[in-house]
Amino acid sequence: MKTNKSILKTFMAAAMMFVFASTANAQFPKIGKGTNIGKVIKNKAEGTVENIANKAVDKAQEKARKKMYEIVKKKVLDGKQMPECPWPMQEGVTKSYTWPPSADESNMNITWYLYNLPNTSVDEVKAMKEKLDARFQANRKILMAENTGLFSQLGGYTTSLLLEVEAEQERWDAFYGEIQQRMNLSMQGKILGNDPKNWQIEWGFGDIMVTGDKQILTVNKNQSGKFQFYGLASKEGMFAGPEDVRLIKEDINRMNKISLLLEGLTTEFDGPNPAPNNTNVAFRLFFRAKSFVYYVGQALESNSPENIERHPMPKAGKLNGSLKAKALAEAKSEDPSVIDVVITSNNWNVKPLERRTVSGYVIKKDEYGKRAFSRTWCQDYMGGGKYGSLRNYGVGMGSFYLK
Repeated sequence: MKTNKSILKTFMAAAMMFVFASTANAQFPKIGKGTNIGKVIKNKAEGTVENIANKAVDKAQEKARKKMYEIVKKKVLDGKQMPECPWPMQEGVTKSYTWPPSADESNMNITWYLYNLPNTSVDEVKAMKEKLDARFQANRKILMAENTGLFSQLGGYTTSLLLEVEAEQERWDAFYGEIQQRMNLSMQGKILGNDPKNWQIEWGFGDIMVTGDKQILTVNKNQSGKFQFYGLASKEGMFAGPEDVRLIKEDINRMNKISLLLEGLTTEFDGPNPAPNNTNVAFRLFFRAKSFVYYVGQALESNSPENIERHPMPKAGKLNGSLKAKALAEAKSEDPSVIDVVITSNNWNVKPLERRTVSGYVIKKDEYGKRAFSRTWCQDYMGGGKYGSLRNYGVGMGSFYLK
């Protein structure tokens, strides 16, 4: 069988014969005053040769490609056509490094696809999984056949075919790698046991996380053994409000569809000679995804204002008396729902030649009672040992309800 190089030489020879045969009958371009006639003829001929040669190469490669896939169909895929290549396995697929990703990156972007899963139908997700499975398994058969020496004597498009297949498998790995990365941010936990039929999952505080409204919540058991929401920063019982619940349901929806993309996978992510507790990696991801859906769903069922842990009003510091009025006015100018502030600092925290800060809380009231949010205020250094007016500075992550 001729190789790509010999095929290319044949077409190049034919192309050159065509050029020289046709040149005799061709009309020369119009020549203006001062034109280099030899250069015009040379450029015209070179352009023709290059054009025909490129077309010849493309045609030869496509012919070789089709012939190679016919061999694959007959000898590897039991007479079946090569399955469709889904977009996550195609050249040009991308990922983002922000969450949520920009909608401008939605085309062939894995991160956007995962972010948008709550808006994707179950049927669409299942169809994607079927395409991923079919192409992955077909590629795997090709690579296994290559290891048996099937392609070693075929020449032609063999090398290019195998490079295509390997690249597609790497993109498949990248797709599921992004899924694993997203899951690691939401569902940790140690899986106990080596038998998948008897697995149990053990986790610590913060291993199951959901995104609420301007806060991160975690799921854990309360003293009565029920799963409920806790503040990740405060580690105290919380009640998820309506907007929290909407976002948490999105997290559950997304994770449920991630479980559909993982369903049926077992050892595909296992490395060579894995340790006993590091086998069935793909199946373990599926198990964790289903556990997330189950436990977070239970926390939603037990979600109640009664879960809220309440605390006394924060103790005022020595600077509260002199700064409270100004701090309250500044807080209200930024958020009119603030009803009170407490400065808890006894002394200024000074950053030389820049500013000095104090810490405390702003107090707001909602349908579940009064709630304290951590806050800082500052005065900017003006020079000459003087500072400017008090202004809002930093917003903390901590909050709690008051008795």
